[in-house]
Amino acid sequence: MLIKVCGLRDPENICNVINLGIDFLGLAFCKESPRCVSLVDSHAGIVPDRIDEKTSEAVCSGEARRVGVFFNEIPQTIITAVYNFSLHCVQLSGDESPIYIDNLRRTLDPDIQPGMQIIKSIVVNSISDILNAEAYEGHADMFLFTSGNPACDDHSSFDWSMLEAYKGQTPFLLGGNIDPDDAERILSFHHPQFLGIDVGSRFEQSPAVMDIDKLTSFINKIRK
Repeated sequence: MLIKVCGLRDPENICNVINLGIDFLGLAFCKESPRCVSLVDSHAGIVPDRIDEKTSEAVCSGEARRVGVFFNEIPQTIITAVYNFSLHCVQLSGDESPIYIDNLRRTLDPDIQPGMQIIKSIVVNSISDILNAEAYEGHADMFLFTSGNPACDDHSSFDWSMLEAYKGQTPFLLGGNIDPDDAERILSFHHPQFLGIDVGSRFEQSPAVMDIDKLTSFINKIRK
């Protein structure tokens, strides 16, 4: 099961989270979010080098794909962030159209980031929202079915059984304010396109800082 941890900003905390063996590291570039990463920062300043130059010892023993999360952002801002932070993926959480996605992909891949993946976030309030995801088939590489405020911060959950209505071929991550007590619920969820989960604020000590003990316990349960 793939695990995406979203909304990080503190370098030491990021390294500790990466060392848990997660697959995707989410960096929020949404101005409305208290977890927002500034474009004046850089990959080197936010994500520590894997090797300490002084001791030659591993700092980050793992490696996660970096995902930039954006909400109705202009393409140039996304392009700048991809370059500055060496992003592997872009998550679009607003009203971006399939044409927008295609144009962005052509700009980024291969000249700026070869193999760039694009995740389209779909806020689920009803089954009709799930059916509307069909418009993005063949455009997005992956969906994130989530809930709450689409501008990078989830505040509610949704009924996962509604995803039975999803008949598309694009794989998806499951979000919706997943918390540390949801491990069994996740393990009992099945869908042919289900790849993994997106977690964030429910595992925080404070905005943008994850509680490593909570996250470790949770990951051990879902990957047992």
